[in-house]
Amino acid sequence: MLVKVIFNGTCLNDYFLVSDISRPLPEFREKSSEVGGMDGEAFESIVVGTRECSFKVSSCDKGKSAQQSDARRLMSILSVRKPALLTFSDELDKDGVQLKRYAVPTGKFDAEEYALAGRWTCSFKMHDPFLYGKNRSIVLSSNAHKSVNAGGNAPSWATATSCPSGNSYSIVRTGYGFVGFSAPFSGQNVTVDFEAQKVSVSPSVANASGLQTGSRFFPLEGSMDLVASAQTTLSWTERWL
Repeated sequence: MLVKVIFNGTCLNDYFLVSDISRPLPEFREKSSEVGGMDGEAFESIVVGTRECSFKVSSCDKGKSAQQSDARRLMSILSVRKPALLTFSDELDKDGVQLKRYAVPTGKFDAEEYALAGRWTCSFKMHDPFLYGKNRSIVLSSNAHKSVNAGGNAPSWATATSCPSGNSYSIVRTGYGFVGFSAPFSGQNVTVDFEAQKVSVSPSVANASGLQTGSRFFPLEGSMDLVASAQTTLSWTERWL
């Protein structure tokens, strides 16, 4: 099956022969420390590290002039200044939705490989190791519990928006934690950015007490029970490893 590779909006298969695709799983980074008199080491933490992938692209025309033109085209495609969208057509979720990577090219091109075969090895690094799937959005009715499945197989970070009334606003993940904000609301919009761990109110409101003690910005993962003190729109993107 032909796998189409698109980087930063350009399908490389339209200009090159793409082969030898390599997509290893991300590395796992553990941290531990030695404790005097203790067997082994004391475990501290484990995180998912960066992710890498690579593939070869070959010129369809082996003539030197065509290869030089292809080299310039390839460099133009790969010349990005920040992580760009990278997709492989066979990376789909269970509903057939394309999963997206964000990556930057790394390393240098082998001049000998280019001179002999008109072929280059393209290597990429994903500083963010997750693949991104469907954009999701749900509405939580005021003070009504709602069962939600986050989708994906990795925690996702949501953004919650609401226009509460009264003196406080809160959103709760049952059994995990809550985010609460105290202020004399009168038509303001509240935005909770769970990834940035930030609550913003627009327009600003005077005499706001702010984030309530004990607030905990929670991720979305698996099946959860959620409830908000006012009608809330919750938006997120499914993440995969």
